[in-house]
Amino acid sequence: IYTREQGFSGDYRNRVFADSKGQIWNTQTQINIGLEIIDQRTKTLKHIGRDQGLSSNNISGIVEDQKGRIWLSTFNGVNVLDEKAGTIRIIKNENGLIQNGISCLMEDHEGNIWLGMFGKGIDILNEKSGKILHLDSSSGLQNNKIRTMKQNENGDVWIGTESGVEIINVKEGRISHFNGSNGLNTSSRVTRIVFDKLIFRHPRKVIA
Repeated sequence: IYTREQGFSGDYRNRVFADSKGQIWNTQTQINIGLEIIDQRTKTLKHIGRDQGLSSNNISGIVEDQKGRIWLSTFNGVNVLDEKAGTIRIIKNENGLIQNGISCLMEDHEGNIWLGMFGKGIDILNEKSGKILHLDSSSGLQNNKIRTMKQNENGDVWIGTESGVEIINVKEGRISHFNGSNGLNTSSRVTRIVFDKLIFRHPRKVIA
């Protein structure tokens, strides 16, 4: 058990992620702590924040890509941590992002990184081509405030927004919508999507 006595900044966490090396990455955006990383093999705790090179201590999402790098979405751009090389790369609006405030992220089956924005839709980074594709209401989204994203086995990307769920059929380039107008129990914010009988979660209740 790790608490304040072991060096934690606080006892509450709203982001916890386990990487392929057995490390546990923890963050709490409300107290602006950056990242606290537990190495379960060595039983050690280390901290990474702005002083260590991150663009922000407010971490909104953590993903490990197919190359073993850690991607962090923050309130001030994306940080790419390559622990093997010992580097941190920062991607911001001057590098092509629509904005720096990022609410969530995911990697798709093709290795592209999807970034959900606070009010400006989605940016999709293709590292191979160096291109960034932007999706928003002009592309067919019903809500540009993105809260969570998850890809299913078929390749469809499910997106939780402030007013329901958007489903992008990547192969066909088609977007479907679920909200209060077509049977979803609520039109409120959807903050988590789990593919087990399709469970949507928002701050007050779970909708199955």
